[in-house]
Amino acid sequence: MLNATNRGLLITVLLLGALLLLRVGQQTMIDPSGFDLPSFDSADVPLMSVCELKRCASFRRNDEGVWTFASESENEPVDQARIKQVIEAWSSGASTRYKVASEVSGHVSPVFGTISDTTRTIRFERKEDDEIVSLEIGSEAPDGGHYVQREGDRALYVMKIPRLDLLTTQRLAWVDRDALRQRASDLEAFGLLNRHGQIDMARDGKDWSVVVPDGTQADPRAVERLLDEIGLLSTLPEMRGEDSDRAREEGKDQPRVTVWSRRNGVVSTYHFGGATSDGQFVHVVREGARDMFLAEQESFDRLDISADQIRDHALLDFVPVEGSALSWSRGDAAVTLTLSTRWFGSEGPAPEALPMALSALHPLRELAPLSHLPAGDPVAELILTGPAGRQVVRVWESTDQGSPCTVNGHTAVISPRVVARLDALLLPE
Repeated sequence: MLNATNRGLLITVLLLGALLLLRVGQQTMIDPSGFDLPSFDSADVPLMSVCELKRCASFRRNDEGVWTFASESENEPVDQARIKQVIEAWSSGASTRYKVASEVSGHVSPVFGTISDTTRTIRFERKEDDEIVSLEIGSEAPDGGHYVQREGDRALYVMKIPRLDLLTTQRLAWVDRDALRQRASDLEAFGLLNRHGQIDMARDGKDWSVVVPDGTQADPRAVERLLDEIGLLSTLPEMRGEDSDRAREEGKDQPRVTVWSRRNGVVSTYHFGGATSDGQFVHVVREGARDMFLAEQESFDRLDISADQIRDHALLDFVPVEGSALSWSRGDAAVTLTLSTRWFGSEGPAPEALPMALSALHPLRELAPLSHLPAGDPVAELILTGPAGRQVVRVWESTDQGSPCTVNGHTAVISPRVVARLDALLLPE
């Protein structure tokens, strides 16, 4: 029989043993810690890719240190800053927050969000198959971060993903749009053919002019918008062969808008056909390519325009440069000023009124339209001579709505304040 002391010692030993076993059991239930991705020098990464199940955005750095699309058939300029941001964000290394499961069968795990249709793989390589980082990124975890798996590891982890906002497989997101715009600006000519008719434009130096329809003066801002759209045509995503064949069978290749451009004598032509079933995209045929492409419906809308939509509706275009002349007359009084002689100088009538008069010319670019002119003859006349040629503004007596006028043959209304400032030039010396 154990005495009270021995019984107490035995109970204490048993309790300590139970606590130890419990602790060991707890330790076996806790998943081991996650992993740390290695840090690396961004200069050691000549290859990078972001992939999904059906497409990849892959890049390589050439001998000059410039990033390009890895495929030789993709010659669009790559956004160098975007590549740099991604690599630098990962170069300092990244760590998992915790381990979710030690074994996940394949890629399909609806609970953890790593279904193959939604995952992305980010990969940095020194050379082909010499990986620095290869990580598969699943969906967002409930408490933040994203589920991830790494190459050769069937466990599942949660990690905060560096610059996740930049990790897309959409090629257009990686394209240097400024470079595309510059490339489009270097075109020799381009044109549209749609339900509204034909628009053809040609470049002379840096200036674009409308060839068809004849006599149309183009708004430079409208031309820039068209060049932006044409520059992005080379970035359209290509459809898979079977999808392209099916679209042709359904007649989606029948053109509704045709866009052509010429650079160095080489003509590129795109035909915008039928829309997709959801109405978000339009099928595109590029002459010389077997498979079709997809463009956003908004791109189609921006090209389905009439000549009037690119027309420069400014009634007056005057730039005061050397040799420009301003002539204002009312009745028998008249004054003519020429830049580099009396312009902005102390000579001439009412020189202090001249800056005010010149500032008044800017609103003449956008005048309120007028359906008809009042009876009688004009009472004043403004003649401007400059780079745009000779432009004439004839002014009638002011009414409650303003001063009726004609600007290069168009009827409009200008503010009486503009007329008053020009009249100030007629004050005697």
